[in-house]
Amino acid sequence: MAAAFEERIQRLVDDKKIPNAIFYATDVSGSYAYHSAFGHASFEPDAKPLTRDHYMWAASCTKLLTSISIMQLVEQGRLGLDDAVYEVLPELADVKIITKAEPEPEYKTAQNKMTYRHLLTHTSGLGYDFVHPTLTAWRQTNQRAPGNPKPVPEHFRIPLLFEPGTAWLYGCGLDWAGLAVERLAGSTLAEYIDKNISRAVGAEPNSITFFPLRVPDAQLAVMAQRRENDTYEAGNQGSQDPSKSEFCYGGQGTWIRGDGYLKVLQSLLADDEKLLKRETAAELLRPQLDEATKKSLQDTVSGRPLFQRLVGRGSDPASLNHCLCGAVDGDGKPGWRRKGAVMWGGAPNLTWVLDREEGFCALQGAQLLPAGDAVYTDVAIDFEKSIKEQKAAAGLGS
Repeated sequence: MAAAFEERIQRLVDDKKIPNAIFYATDVSGSYAYHSAFGHASFEPDAKPLTRDHYMWAASCTKLLTSISIMQLVEQGRLGLDDAVYEVLPELADVKIITKAEPEPEYKTAQNKMTYRHLLTHTSGLGYDFVHPTLTAWRQTNQRAPGNPKPVPEHFRIPLLFEPGTAWLYGCGLDWAGLAVERLAGSTLAEYIDKNISRAVGAEPNSITFFPLRVPDAQLAVMAQRRENDTYEAGNQGSQDPSKSEFCYGGQGTWIRGDGYLKVLQSLLADDEKLLKRETAAELLRPQLDEATKKSLQDTVSGRPLFQRLVGRGSDPASLNHCLCGAVDGDGKPGWRRKGAVMWGGAPNLTWVLDREEGFCALQGAQLLPAGDAVYTDVAIDFEKSIKEQKAAAGLGS
């Protein structure tokens, strides 16, 4: 079963439809374990094949790690999910709701308190100023051009779009949550994740890092950019520059190599309590949205093909919910994904899925922008289906 999937991926590489792809999957016990890699790490004539040793920018795959970090602090009694964030993040206390962006911005004062639960579920009112037209216009009106990285309170200080807790909007809540981890733990987010997540699951040193160029002999896969004619070329528009990495952004800042990230997923799959107590892990993965915020998520996904590919990945938008670390498929897909599976990804077309009912977790890596590439979305779905088939062929699942 793996052969048919691998042949298809190799054809996509040979036909110049995708530059590369790397795949990892495992089950609860590790009895089933899969890894393969395709394509090259750069665009030179003598480019090396992509391998597990190459770093890939994980982008929003970082969010899972930050969510786990917050939940560890909840277990320690350092914060509560429904605590207001302002004691630790006072910079958010006076952020207003934007009601009009042009010709001059207009604002109103928020009435609801913002909580850590809001930050983790994208219901805080905070967006990214590249995903919503009002925030894009606000950025232009304020002459706020993308530039060199800045500390979180400067880089992600943008207006709210709505009252906290009343709608869903993909945004920078996890970047602020990462800053909260730093302030409560008294360390950088990089140090915290290394000590409390990577080492806890037995990941190889530096398999998850915010600063890949500080790792001796590091090899980074070169970013590709999709052209309008469906081919691609080298290009890093919209990607994070590792040479300018100085701050730990909890929503987008890590690079990953090897199977370290998969070990994090497997720990949650096995519920082995290496990362979180079972009741805490259950809360992490539980659907969190009420009817209003759930409808907001579903309307966003169903109304924008990009979000259908990014968030839905074959799911019915009307079934989607959101937990504290990703989207939740409320229906499942007959034959390959069970109800309650959690999934998310990162901008360069990385994707992960955690399916406790079906008993597997998986990570697909790529380095191509922009996000939500249709070819890679199909690849991710095919990979998930092949896992089900591979496990059945090995007598490890039906």
